Amino acid sequence: MNGARTCGLCGGTFDPAGQGCRPSCPLAGGCGMVCCPRCGYGAPEETRGLAGLLRKALVRLGRTR
Repeated sequence: MNGARTCGLCGGTFDPAGQGCRPSCPLAGGCGMVCCPRCGYGAPEETRGLAGLLRKALVRLGRTR
């Protein structure tokens, strides 16, 4: 899996592409959340929005895992 992500809740590994959250959510089409297909835990997509900016800043400072 290219760009694989590990779920922070269950530890499952999945490809975040196309893993939007619940289709019943009114923001499902355009928000930056990614949901684990195994347990349903949602977390912000780290390549977009504020989470993406913070990730880039931390990478530049050398403070990421």
